Amino acid sequence: MMNKNMYVMMIAIVTACGGLLFGYDVGVISGALLFLGKNFSLNDEGLEIVTSAVLVGSILGALGAGWYTRRFGGRSANMLAGAIFVVGAFASAASDSAETLAISRLIVGLGIGITAVAAPLYIADIAPPDRRGMMITLYQLFITIGILVSYVVDLISAPHWRVMFGLGAVPGVVLAVGMAFLPYSPRWLATRGRMAEAKKVLDQTLEPAMAETALREIQADIERQKNDPQWWLAFRSRAAKKALIITTTLAIFQQLIGINAIIYYAPRIFQKAGFVDEKAALWATLVIGVVNVVATFITIGMVDKSGRRKLLICGLAGMVTSLGILGIAFQQFDRIDTQQSSIQASATPSTTQVDAKTPAINAPVDVAAPKDLPSTAQGSETLAWLTLVCVIVYIACFAFSMGPLVWVLIGEMFPIQARCTGNAIACGGNYFANFIVAATFLSLLNAFGASNTFLLFASISMFALLFVLFFLPETAGRTLEEIERDLGEQLPTSSSTSMPN
Repeated sequence: MMNKNMYVMMIAIVTACGGLLFGYDVGVISGALLFLGKNFSLNDEGLEIVTSAVLVGSILGALGAGWYTRRFGGRSANMLAGAIFVVGAFASAASDSAETLAISRLIVGLGIGITAVAAPLYIADIAPPDRRGMMITLYQLFITIGILVSYVVDLISAPHWRVMFGLGAVPGVVLAVGMAFLPYSPRWLATRGRMAEAKKVLDQTLEPAMAETALREIQADIERQKNDPQWWLAFRSRAAKKALIITTTLAIFQQLIGINAIIYYAPRIFQKAGFVDEKAALWATLVIGVVNVVATFITIGMVDKSGRRKLLICGLAGMVTSLGILGIAFQQFDRIDTQQSSIQASATPSTTQVDAKTPAINAPVDVAAPKDLPSTAQGSETLAWLTLVCVIVYIACFAFSMGPLVWVLIGEMFPIQARCTGNAIACGGNYFANFIVAATFLSLLNAFGASNTFLLFASISMFALLFVLFFLPETAGRTLEEIERDLGEQLPTSSSTSMPN
């Protein structure tokens, strides 16, 4: 018979497959964009709509998941998410117009939004306190694996974008079928008055003494909150308000620092930096996917030992540095390009000005125009490789900090009565910020240039770093009930290891 440690890890791995849904879709669209513009004659605004449609669905799915998870449990919610994703993936592959594709991707987003709430919540309920951070981090690991797999699919399947989208049904099937064999979470069972079943699950996942203690704490927590029969009343408590502010702010920062803009549009960024050939851009993007997976293992090994704060501080500092260097590098090459363009323009015969006014109606939008690239071969090569290095550092720092730890904190900080709704609000904020970035990134590049766009992301990363330094408590090694009690008291800002007093 499977021992308890293996059983809990199996539960966490199956549930974390929800991350595959999000990761695969985030990655697959980056490669598909190279070919959708040609097939559907889309300009940058059209590509932004197709990309961000999934995020509209994710916002709706995340907000609706709060009610559904509270009513039917995380197990059922994850099964539903997997089924919805399968439908959306097949519909995307069969789309015959940009409008149909956008609607299909909105359906995909519904599944992603539901599992983003339900998966970390379910894992946090099942996992022992001393391994909770590592197990929730598996969700982010599976996001990165999904991204990497999608990059490989993009590279192999190009230019067959329908194959890229259709294969997204696989992680949906894995999640829906796998969750059918897992138990309901003990805290959800307890809130439904099914104490015997809750005790059985705790006995299967924890040592006897720990299981007894956990059951008593759950019962006491439910008893304390009987005076809050409506979900919104749970947010009257100091602990719930703090948890909501901290997690939602971090969830929004996770997107505003630009991670999914770089993931969604990585091939376009590398084209702009000098990898003009589509295959070269996809190969450079594949390197990013590998780094994303490997760096996430740092968090898995350290999150419960080093704590959440230390990893977040180190990661954000690295992101500020790499984005700043990237912005300055593009700025320098843009200045050189402007000077050389002025010299070339003054030397160009006036007869060519008529040709310059002729619009290129059928010009493909997925390949960077010559004016977007450094003017010299040496400049192009230097910027291309500098961009690759900086993006690798940025992705690595994100992968061991803001990527997994935001989901860890969302999964563990809320009081029991506020957990489903709090998770839904934080995840909804995350996807709303993701939508804003995805829907405006190409426009930002065109309007403000790559340099100013990356410097903007660097500035936002600095604000996120300051927020962590001054407002985030350490939650490592605490039970969910202990975190709730500590958040209900005064929040310290002076120590990276102390808990709220």
